Amino acid sequence: MKKISWIGIFLSFTALRILGQTAQDSTGYDGDNLNLQGVLETFKASADLQAFEKALNSSPEGVNNLDLNGDGKVDFIQVNDQIDGESRLIILSVDVSEKETQDIAAIAIERVSESDIKLQIIGDEEIYGQQMIVEPTDEIISGGKGGPAIMEHTRVIRCNVCYWPCVRYVYGPRNGPYASLYRWGYYPSWWEPWYWSPWHNYHQRWSVWNPRLYRSVSVISCSHAHGIWRHHHRSSPIVHVRYKKIHENRKSMDKTKSRDRHVEKERGAKVDKQQPHQDPKGGNQPSNGGRKPRPTKEEKPNVGKKSPNPKATGKGAKPAVKPAAGGKRK
Repeated sequence: MKKISWIGIFLSFTALRILGQTAQDSTGYDGDNLNLQGVLETFKASADLQAFEKALNSSPEGVNNLDLNGDGKVDFIQVNDQIDGESRLIILSVDVSEKETQDIAAIAIERVSESDIKLQIIGDEEIYGQQMIVEPTDEIISGGKGGPAIMEHTRVIRCNVCYWPCVRYVYGPRNGPYASLYRWGYYPSWWEPWYWSPWHNYHQRWSVWNPRLYRSVSVISCSHAHGIWRHHHRSSPIVHVRYKKIHENRKSMDKTKSRDRHVEKERGAKVDKQQPHQDPKGGNQPSNGGRKPRPTKEEKPNVGKKSPNPKATGKGAKPAVKPAAGGKRK
């Protein structure tokens, strides 16, 4: 009986520890409730933008867990796209109120050639705390010809999305850009908003979206499509005011971290100058760039001085007589 009770205590402690760790991973922003990898997985499985919009808003176990207006229920994500030459931009947004709309993320697509199309999803800085960029990847396993499997290595490259159904749709023949039919107070009959899930519950769904198929990057490769978003971007003052204090605290923390790194760097440089170098023969040598140490006064050799004549220093030796001025030495 005691053994069973100890096992129960251990499992309870482990569960609490896991929940504590996942809670620490939360940034405090609403972006925690919309996993960008999951959005790309949903986009990849959709036939067109209408199906994509429905998939984002249909399942309580899906990727959408946003609640920007704070009513305790998940918001409806609208999908709209923009067309400019070979670039496509799919904007995900939420109506926070009757008069305010907040962009959540945008899928930027650019066609390099008929058989090469690149794609990135970019999370809005207001929602994610910083600009989040995620792109799909492929893994190439290569190795020597006929060599053993141990010689193989994996290389991650950008994924060509030209065969994704939704990508083929946005580059196919259409009458114009797709615009969501829904807005604040007017939603489809099939939509039934569900209650918002706490962070640790929502975080457990993330394992469904394979992280090996996506990677976070710091550079926007679809720059032209991203420029379209800057032109059409919408921001809600309600959301901005909500996260204003968090933004200020984050900037203050970033400045503090930067200052601490600078101080540590300077301190490390001073310690490195004072720390003696290791002598290959053993022992320490002063940090003087590898040069030989300067000899002390006692160690200085008699440079430029003639050593005394040993014959002239014997017994009975006559001292040298200095000749008189103008005279000759005898």
